[in-house]
Amino acid sequence: MPTEVSDDTSEYVNGVSSYILRITGTLINGQKAVVKITGIKPFFDVEVPEEMSLSTFKTRLVNILSNTLKGTSKFGIENINAFPLRGYHIEKKSYIRVITWNQFDRYNALKAVREVGICTASDDLTPIYYYRKVAREKRLPLSSWAMLSNYFHEYIQGAEKSSLAYYLKECGLDNKLDMPFQRMFKYYGMALKETNATTAEQMREVAEYCIIDAISCQRLMVKHNAINEYREVASVAFISLYDSHYFAVGMKVRNLLSAGAWQEGILTSTIPCEQMETGKYPGAYVFPPRAESLKESGIKLHVINFKYNGWDVLAWSIEHGNQAEMKGLYPKVLEELLIRRNTLKRRLAPLNDRKEELEKEISLAEAKVYMNTFYGEARNSGSPFFLRALAGGVTSAGQRNIKLIADLVRSKRFGVKYGDTDSLYLVCPEECFQECDEAYDSGNGISKEEYWSRMVNISMEEIERLRDEVNDFLKNDNGSSYLKMAYEEVLFPVVFTGKKKYYGIPHRRQPNFNNKLFIRGVEIVKRG
Repeated sequence: MPTEVSDDTSEYVNGVSSYILRITGTLINGQKAVVKITGIKPFFDVEVPEEMSLSTFKTRLVNILSNTLKGTSKFGIENINAFPLRGYHIEKKSYIRVITWNQFDRYNALKAVREVGICTASDDLTPIYYYRKVAREKRLPLSSWAMLSNYFHEYIQGAEKSSLAYYLKECGLDNKLDMPFQRMFKYYGMALKETNATTAEQMREVAEYCIIDAISCQRLMVKHNAINEYREVASVAFISLYDSHYFAVGMKVRNLLSAGAWQEGILTSTIPCEQMETGKYPGAYVFPPRAESLKESGIKLHVINFKYNGWDVLAWSIEHGNQAEMKGLYPKVLEELLIRRNTLKRRLAPLNDRKEELEKEISLAEAKVYMNTFYGEARNSGSPFFLRALAGGVTSAGQRNIKLIADLVRSKRFGVKYGDTDSLYLVCPEECFQECDEAYDSGNGISKEEYWSRMVNISMEEIERLRDEVNDFLKNDNGSSYLKMAYEEVLFPVVFTGKKKYYGIPHRRQPNFNNKLFIRGVEIVKRG
């Protein structure tokens, strides 16, 4: 597995300082491996203004680049056509691709072009993280489960209770290798005196021991949630493990969106908006082209209209009708994440009680984290993917739908005990439990556990029927079956302590009062 990824321009190819992507890792035999990927030419794209001819603009651009890079030998240009990120376009727009030998010349050229007000794309500004751009455009994974799993070896009996081996065994993890310090020092001494096949093999054993020791410590911390497992996060968004640990999810979502856009032939700018939003709009937003012209061509539109700080925000989006060619960037990337998540959930479903533990181990939750962050990135006015109409449209549509569902279930005499964003915790009507209430007879009939089990079974049956009715209602109201409500579990007994704070015993397929507590947002404090 790659442990370090870096950009390098210190090496020369045919006498020219060139970009090299360097990936460092460790092989299964303990040897350090350095992979150098050459032949990658850094570039950025420049949007050709509509009011200027291509030849005139190209002449202007070449003059700017020549003055900045002191000649024409350090760059090349190429005419391309691509879709812009924003707006609705049926035809590609003209761009000029500026190609350099290394990322520092690219950085200086990009900076000079932007200083004169020219719009750019494919324009990551920070030279030291150029590898992210390379990885997402080449679909180059910078981390991998498969390679890392080869480092784990068979269990070797550990020793004392204070040892690393003891704690690995307690946590059900593969054990470390066993090598006494005396033997390690002996190997070092022999290798210093003489280099041969025997000492090389001995040093390989030392390296393998050290690698597995380090990995074992990390796995212990992941097991106890001291640090997060980030390898799956890195593989999804084409970033390095370093990026996974030290950068927020927003950066990862931006890289993921840029990778998806590149696949679709869409050019994106990754430079944040310098003019941060103040919170007030001068009036309504209407996005060109005008909706009337699209309606005349037979395209169905979804109107977005909501209040922001007292002002009307007006926009529209195209109804894709579940046709791939009509879908935009967000739906396509989100669908890929959803498919990834649902596939893992289906594979975990038969495992029942081990499901929660395995979800953590294979990072099932990471797909959900990415999906939830899309909304935050759309409402972040400092992000290149900022789109207030999208964020506001999602919020207003979500509020409307959850209120419609709450009104529907109340009309059917179900009680709403708790609701948050996209979920409702419901209580069945009292008459549903009349028969088992009579069987319990205030403690004089069936046992309390049998009474509770019957109540849980009744709740499961009633909620499943209600779920189907709710989904039929949503399909009729929304005009599609894209939005659905799912029945997840019955919590009983359950305690709600506040907003997003509750706990209870979960029952999924059948009543089970021995299940581990389901806890959401409630911290357990141990005293004394």
